Amino acid sequence: MEKRHKDMLTLLTAAGLEPGKIYSHRGRICGEGMAPNGREQTFSLSNGSTSDVRGDLNESSRMKRFAKANPKVEPPKTALGLALTQAKVIESPRVRRRITIDLEPPPPPPQLELTAPPPAPVQPPPVPAPMTAPAKTINKISQISFFKLCTWLQTADLKEAHSYQWIADRASPVVGVTVSPSTVREAYTATGVELPERLRAPAVEPHVYVARELAAFMRKLGENPSEELMAIAGKLERV
Repeated sequence: MEKRHKDMLTLLTAAGLEPGKIYSHRGRICGEGMAPNGREQTFSLSNGSTSDVRGDLNESSRMKRFAKANPKVEPPKTALGLALTQAKVIESPRVRRRITIDLEPPPPPPQLELTAPPPAPVQPPPVPAPMTAPAKTINKISQISFFKLCTWLQTADLKEAHSYQWIADRASPVVGVTVSPSTVREAYTATGVELPERLRAPAVEPHVYVARELAAFMRKLGENPSEELMAIAGKLERV
């Protein structure tokens, strides 16, 4: 890096510029050069371990063009100019002079009295509704509960069963979870236990399906279906 700093200094001097600050920025060596008329410009070289010959030549050309485009300003050829030149009182254009003018400070702006609005009342956050655990369904039944159901089907007396729902209602307290009719059907298939007689009816009349749907609708309304309706709906495999 020190070598590249020296390269920048050499190129600036060779181009006829007065070197200024030389520093590293974003992986490149930057150098400030001042032209004979006092104008400044920043140039940059690659910051590599080896010299970039093509890049150095391009940047050297830029320096020379900048120096040529900004030559030294000569004083006018007048008697006063010659006298000032001989007296050596003409300052170099590179010297920067700062001119300060004392001005009377402006009057302060009028003070405005601002009244803050009253703070808005803080509303307490709404209390979230208590969450209730969802009931266990057939899709959530564990393998242990299903095994209990299969064991219970092999020993239970289900001769009077007229639907899978009837069996599911009696199996749920034993198993410990809510058992659906489809789970009972799967358990019968898995164990190979013979179905009750009323569940082995080969044919079902259309009105039995109507009775099944009517019984389910009445349960949703909170009504208990009559025994006659349940007797018809019980001919289906499930209610």
